[in-house]
Amino acid sequence: MLLTTLRLDPQGKLPMYRQLITLIKEAMQEGNLNSGQKLPSIRSLAKALGVSRITVEIAYSQLLDEGFLISKPKQGYYAADLHDLQGPLPPFGEAKEAALDDGPAVRYNFRSYGVENDSFNMTVWRRYLHNALKQPELLTSYGPYQGEPRLLYTLAKYSDEARDVRCSPQQIVVGAGTQSLLHILCGILEVYNKSLAADKALAGQALALPQPITTIGIQAPGFFQAEQIFRDHHYQIRSFSLAELEDEQARLPGLICINPSNPYQGEAVTAAQRLNLLGRAVQQGALLLEDDYIGEFRYLLRPLPSLQSLDRGENVIYLGSFSRTMLPSLRISYMVLPHSLLPAYRQVGFRYNQTASGMEQLALADFIADGHLNRHIRRLRRIYDLKSQRLRQALAHCFPQGLTVAPYESGLRLLLLAASKESAQSLAGRALGEGVALIPLSETMENKKDPGRPWQQLMLSYAAIPEKDILPAVEALKKAWQPVL
Repeated sequence: MLLTTLRLDPQGKLPMYRQLITLIKEAMQEGNLNSGQKLPSIRSLAKALGVSRITVEIAYSQLLDEGFLISKPKQGYYAADLHDLQGPLPPFGEAKEAALDDGPAVRYNFRSYGVENDSFNMTVWRRYLHNALKQPELLTSYGPYQGEPRLLYTLAKYSDEARDVRCSPQQIVVGAGTQSLLHILCGILEVYNKSLAADKALAGQALALPQPITTIGIQAPGFFQAEQIFRDHHYQIRSFSLAELEDEQARLPGLICINPSNPYQGEAVTAAQRLNLLGRAVQQGALLLEDDYIGEFRYLLRPLPSLQSLDRGENVIYLGSFSRTMLPSLRISYMVLPHSLLPAYRQVGFRYNQTASGMEQLALADFIADGHLNRHIRRLRRIYDLKSQRLRQALAHCFPQGLTVAPYESGLRLLLLAASKESAQSLAGRALGEGVALIPLSETMENKKDPGRPWQQLMLSYAAIPEKDILPAVEALKKAWQPVL
């Protein structure tokens, strides 16, 4: 079977990578993809299907972990023999979530986006929830569509103090998670595009105006929640790299999703790059969507101010969340709109009911105002800093050679460079066999000391790993990788 003939549905309910996983499994079960048959490379399949490389990489990585694919160093991916898989195969047509979780048991999860279990003071938080329940007049309705006024004012003050985000309460929109806010943003952009078209018709060609937003650029390694929402609203999606700024003639996407404080290649976006990006965005009338979900967590260096702080409130849409600073189950996020989008929001905002719990909004407002969030973040920084040190020490002890921790300006993850002929996906599969789940990256780096063993990149997200499990987890990695490092 030629996989490049597969057809994905951009408007489907399932994310694109899950559709691809299901289709490959179906092809194997039905005999259209035979054991030992080579699959297209990540780059070629992404190009043929019209999706990002990240989409294909995640699908291949998941299939590799489940045993459906085999990775051969310097050769690529091959279909495994289904008879070697343990137990009956799950039904493919339903694309059940459970099917994605099959495979070796995970004892040490370095993929997790959770938080430290014992860090949050639930007793204090329950007290604020109880206080909110004493205000029934504020809880017996859906609440203001933009968010509880008390929380809006508190967030404006907190964002300024913590992340240098300059805004008024009128610019903030609260919602239950990032995706609900992005859904609202798409409604705002629709009105914004119509207003641009009307202004252009009135002004003629003499006045240079921003172009309507039809294409969304997403910075690596991707923003899957955003990508799905934008696809649902029929926007074109393409990858975006800061390297595009080097070409002064290059046309930027109408909206660029970027996480400037959370590094992907080791360093956060520098001040010079930020100013350059802002300048080009202003010049071309593009908007920037700043996702700042872990901007508070940097230990090696001082936390960088937000990209929005360098803007004058015209081109940057700021997204903040409490999923990593407090609890993932606290579904409260907020969006700061630039002044240029406020007229469009006033036209459509009332059409979207508030999705975040009014009780939790009120509790959060008082929790922040009384200083508990700042104290909690300081405590988390100490906990995560200690975990980072313990993890580095364990890696240095278990891997005196063949493995190094790359310079990486993040407070929640470590980037590993493993000198191996095997791919990062293959190394991740070996690790999973010993109960360690981690994140493989597709790009390799040149190893000048041993060109035949390039540096494979793997990511460890350690926030949710108990400190007592760090050394056993690294020892399990040593057992998995010792034969190939």
